[in-house]
Amino acid sequence: MAARPRRGTLRDVDHQIFISYASEDRERAGQLAAALEAEGLTVWWDRKIVAGRQFDRVIEEALDHARCVVVCWTAHSVASEWVKNEAAAGAERDVLVPVRLEAVKLPLEFRRRQTVDLVDWAGQRDAPAFAELLGAVRGLVGGEARGVPATAATPAPGLGRRRAVLAAGGAVALGAAGGGLVLWRPWRGRGSTRPTEDALAAGRSASAAAPAAPVAPVAAVFPTVALLGGAGQQVASALLTPRGYALAMKHTVRQNRPVQLSWPEGDARREAMFEPVRADRIRGEVVLLRPRDGLRGAWPLRVRISRSLRPGEAIERFAGPNNRAPGTVKELFATRTVQDDRGPNQLNELLITTGIAAPGDSGAPVVDASGAVVGLLYGGSRTESVVLPIEDSTISFPEAF
Repeated sequence: MAARPRRGTLRDVDHQIFISYASEDRERAGQLAAALEAEGLTVWWDRKIVAGRQFDRVIEEALDHARCVVVCWTAHSVASEWVKNEAAAGAERDVLVPVRLEAVKLPLEFRRRQTVDLVDWAGQRDAPAFAELLGAVRGLVGGEARGVPATAATPAPGLGRRRAVLAAGGAVALGAAGGGLVLWRPWRGRGSTRPTEDALAAGRSASAAAPAAPVAPVAAVFPTVALLGGAGQQVASALLTPRGYALAMKHTVRQNRPVQLSWPEGDARREAMFEPVRADRIRGEVVLLRPRDGLRGAWPLRVRISRSLRPGEAIERFAGPNNRAPGTVKELFATRTVQDDRGPNQLNELLITTGIAAPGDSGAPVVDASGAVVGLLYGGSRTESVVLPIEDSTISFPEAF
């Protein structure tokens, strides 16, 4: 087994990750902790050093100070009220990352959460499953790695059983074939599909107070963006997805009619007619389109949960290599009332950036410094732009990813 990770003590609460596990699974939890610490992350996990009446207080303090709670689900832990309580505490703070160490049915309140499958993992740091976990963890802790230079990049392993390979900063690399998407929507569990107002207020306060954290650089991979309306007739933009679909703003697709899309392909451009798949909406603003002629595109895409962004972090509107506008994050969890052809429209849980909008770019992806998509541009002014978080699209339209 790898070298023993740092042990936690009553005063040792300066850690990034808290690992929740059943005592019978201590060896596997230690293996996981060792792998995470080898990536430069700090972990609290070793409960054997906690003794006497201080036990509850030390555990609670370590749990409360962690920026990420990794719960290890096994036959023992799913029956442990202690582990379930720790997982619930992590979920309440939106910092829970579940992993499955054994093929077991998860407790009911956690079944809707995306879970990393480590059933066949034997401690390899280059395994795709561990890369998924590492990316999700880094997305929550802000990309910091204690003891590792800020400029050190974490190499991305090859694609395995899943299409998703998570990179620093919570980004997910999506290919054209394979299994499912791993995205962390922390509030989708515990019997609720949205966070409470108190939780949102706490998140807004924390986001406003926290400075932008350094994120290890990764190779930039930018999305493929189509012009809606055909070449030379751009009225809006659309994001092309790994499974051959497109995402566009609802207000740019009139009466759910087919639209013409044009996108770059090598040194030329390709055109095709796309039509709405269904009437489902994300806050009434995003529509899923599919090609009418059976075209099956495969457009690589990296996405990053918008909640992992920090105020002041650099982003840009990317409507193509020659149509870009840099900006920064201004607000998270924001609410705005916008005017469209239906009248006043209130949008909630938004990402707000500095002014990056331009005519014809509604629906264009907004990306971070590595090219990972964090949202879709709705519109804006010279001073600020309204962005719909990408995680809403991945949840509502999973067939596209």
